[in-house]
Amino acid sequence: MHMEKGDLFFGDENVSHSFPVNTIAAQQIAAFTGIPSVYYHRMREQNPALLDHNINAWFQDMDALRMVRTLDSRARAFLSDKYLPIDNFEIASRVLPIIDKVVHLNGDNVSCEVTERSMHIKVINYKMEGEVVTGDVVQSGIIVSNSEVGQGMVEVKPFVYRLVCKNGAVIDAAAKKRRHVGKTIDLTSDDYEIYRTETINAANQAFLMQIEDTVSSVVNPATFDKILDSMREAKDRTFTSRNIPAVVELAAKKYGVPEGETGNILTHLVNEGDTSLYGLANAFTRYSQDVDAYDYATALEEIGGKMFTMPKSVFDELNNATTTKEQRKRERKELKATQSGLLAVA
Repeated sequence: MHMEKGDLFFGDENVSHSFPVNTIAAQQIAAFTGIPSVYYHRMREQNPALLDHNINAWFQDMDALRMVRTLDSRARAFLSDKYLPIDNFEIASRVLPIIDKVVHLNGDNVSCEVTERSMHIKVINYKMEGEVVTGDVVQSGIIVSNSEVGQGMVEVKPFVYRLVCKNGAVIDAAAKKRRHVGKTIDLTSDDYEIYRTETINAANQAFLMQIEDTVSSVVNPATFDKILDSMREAKDRTFTSRNIPAVVELAAKKYGVPEGETGNILTHLVNEGDTSLYGLANAFTRYSQDVDAYDYATALEEIGGKMFTMPKSVFDELNNATTTKEQRKRERKELKATQSGLLAVA
């Protein structure tokens, strides 16, 4: 294996096959060879020969075997040889019949997307619903996610759908993340099992059977009742801060949302008129409807779901937020102007 003009080549002088490298595989190659991602992409765009030289030199020095996953004659993942793939089709073919027995799938209650990074299947159960407060109805659901290219785990999580504004929230109720799948699943626990594909053993069928059991546990009415309780508790936790923009900015920072997007989230919070923790969570999930990338929209729904059970220490920190970055910048500017005026007088 070697790189030529930024593409991966396999074979010898007699027979070889080339595979253009997509963005995900390029990032993984950069990480494997220890080349900073920004520099990798700069070489790729401005000096492909230098990129070839660097990558090939490191390939020769490294004795590790790698798995290269391809699709449509393109390299889409560059992974460890220990990575055991579970494909989207295998997951979907196992979980959809189980979900259909409980929910009865139709075109109205299913959202599905396959991106370069992941597959997401979201299903709403119209038959299982409850109220957070009077008139605020949410329905039960489930989300099943998988990545064939090392960008995530196989995940089965509860999903709730808020009727009043068509928001969805992913509930990350797993208490821990297991690195193997040999243990028996406790369907009464809060651990809905998150499986890392690189740690799945060779018995894929046994693994997929465990996924089936996990789906059954997530669509359990008792699970939905616990989620409803957490949402009601979040509704009762009201921010008393006089600076709600600062609360939103700090929340976005803590949950990894880019600073430039906080204005949109704040707008949804103000429009909703709910300054409780529940309102903040819904502002993030409402913003998910404004973004185009399905993976990112799902990540925002996960952030909203995590906020329902926000630790008290984090809630208090947000509640004590006093200024936004823009406010601090304005204060520094005013201070500088004041100091300049004093110097001019002196």
